[in-house]
Amino acid sequence: MKILIPHSWSPNVGDMALLKTSIRWMREIVPKSEITALVSDPKFTRKKCPEVDVKLERWPWPVKKKSRLDILNYPFIYGSHILSVLVFRFIGKKFFLFNREFEKPLIEFFNCDVLISPGGDFISPKYGFVTTFSEFLFAKILKKKIIILPQTFGPFEGLLNGNFASLFLNMADLIFVREEKSARLLRQIGVKKAKLTADIVFTYKQPEKTKREKRVIFCAENVKSKRYASSMIELSKKVAKSGFQVVFMPANGADVEINKILAEKSNAKSIGIVQNPDEVAALVAGSEFIISSRMHPLVLGTLSATPFFAIGNTFKFKEVLGDFAKDSWSKVDEIDIEKIMGKIEKRNEIGILISENFKMVRKRSEKTKEMIREEIRSW
Repeated sequence: MKILIPHSWSPNVGDMALLKTSIRWMREIVPKSEITALVSDPKFTRKKCPEVDVKLERWPWPVKKKSRLDILNYPFIYGSHILSVLVFRFIGKKFFLFNREFEKPLIEFFNCDVLISPGGDFISPKYGFVTTFSEFLFAKILKKKIIILPQTFGPFEGLLNGNFASLFLNMADLIFVREEKSARLLRQIGVKKAKLTADIVFTYKQPEKTKREKRVIFCAENVKSKRYASSMIELSKKVAKSGFQVVFMPANGADVEINKILAEKSNAKSIGIVQNPDEVAALVAGSEFIISSRMHPLVLGTLSATPFFAIGNTFKFKEVLGDFAKDSWSKVDEIDIEKIMGKIEKRNEIGILISENFKMVRKRSEKTKEMIREEIRSW
């Protein structure tokens, strides 16, 4: 079986963890499978994750450049992609027009048997729907199977967005969600076959047990909010004043600069690069607390029962992490410093709760793999 895993942003801890877990699962389910992953930067992914033993190709989507005029190329490239897929489907010829630079990843669509969407939360208005749904459309035209691993979906605001999403998501042969709210949102737009499980990174390899240092990890996101930045600086200074070492750690290439700036203004340490998931899991495991606006550093932290506080505007934080710690989440512009300091004081209690619930959540995530195994056997 030839498996294609599309849509992985290379300089992103979560995407790397999702990709590695997806590959491991498919190796276990279909041991003799040929796997190709489409990533934004194959060299970066190979450098950060040398153990990823699959073929890597650059994904077939242009990345915005400095000039606004570059976006004018998008309709020509998207249109050429669809034309290439149609020509191959009905004539059996490899034809490329304005998209010749993306020939290799498109050939992977032609050759694969199944498309495995790796999970996360990119099927949402924040990231747009066009690229992801186009991948599903390609697979459907080419008569490939489609499996969507546990995602956060929506919200789908407006009738047009809802109908658009319903059309493309119903193309999937198997679809998983990682929160009850996502399941409800899908049912509202007519996608009724979604199965509720858990994020696949809960099955990631647990880091070695290590002595925790009196350290708090901050993982800031590059959001357009002066209040967020000033609150994070104030919070980090208060944490440091309480006797903790403060370390700012970017989890996405887009967040490197903001974490450096916040660290400098807080007189804190900065990790100036995006680390791989194993490095992040180990660093968090050796710390007493993590405060993050990115999801997967928190998920990786549950592997070692590291207490956390999430800061973000999407419902995924509250829903995905709700089994571990109640009321440990706030919106970007509603950071309650005293509340977070109180959570840090109760870190031992929170850690015990995470440890008690982790096996249950991990088991729920493992069920996803077994359902995929059964689905593939039915083919």
